[in-house]
Amino acid sequence: QGVKLEPIRMNRTGTKGLAQGLGDGEEAVGSAQEAELRKLAGSHKMGTDARKAIFMVMMDSEDYLDAAEKLLRLKLQEAQAREIVRVAFHCCIHEQGWNPFYAHLLGHLCSLDKRHQFTLRLCFWDAFKEMPAWTATATGKSKVANVAQLLSHVWATSALSLSLLKPIEIEQMGDGGHLCLKLCFRAVLLQCGEHTLAKLVDKISGADTEMAELRAGLKWFFYKHMKAEKVKERCGFGGGQDLPSGKINKVSTDKKVLLPQRIQSFVGLLNKCAA
Repeated sequence: QGVKLEPIRMNRTGTKGLAQGLGDGEEAVGSAQEAELRKLAGSHKMGTDARKAIFMVMMDSEDYLDAAEKLLRLKLQEAQAREIVRVAFHCCIHEQGWNPFYAHLLGHLCSLDKRHQFTLRLCFWDAFKEMPAWTATATGKSKVANVAQLLSHVWATSALSLSLLKPIEIEQMGDGGHLCLKLCFRAVLLQCGEHTLAKLVDKISGADTEMAELRAGLKWFFYKHMKAEKVKERCGFGGGQDLPSGKINKVSTDKKVLLPQRIQSFVGLLNKCAA
């Protein structure tokens, strides 16, 4: 069962069946309540009937599984169905603080249909293009932080891979993009286990030029913005030198100690791909 997660902190009414007429089993709701949510949808530029219906279903859901089930019952055309991911992404980054509801919903949708994965990739690419202007305001910086949290979630859960960054010139992302990646990688490195981190790198270990350029861009970023050190043979997740036989290198649970260890280990994994 899904965890109870509030979809959005914007005058949520808790009404049921708001997208009536677009799917089976929808219940009628009071006109005042529906009008309130339609106004809210309009303020978020949900300009089409499909976007409004998707938005209102998300506002009405008990958790991400409930939302996914209701969204699938909308019986949208293929072009309209792509708006599900776009609307969820929009709501996620415009939250006043991080709300994991959308991350769980988007991850679940990606597991159901690979077309949702592609749409989500497009959403991230569009966000990266807009980020240079976001850092000028507190609201914009909040959007950057929310994108970073969402990106860390989809990478940590394998909903998307690091190849998302293949078309991106990491060195040219600007302050907003670099802040996003810094926040994202910090979360990924601290939250993921060794096996998950190794799998992330393994998926971009190909010998083709695009993957090689992506790894080079990531290493540049880690040296420039994550304070990675250029040292040799430091690829283990313990972050230290080889130990005598029989001794165990304990990984610290102190974030101030663990993060530098994980940074060095991650760069080590990238270097091993090129070996």
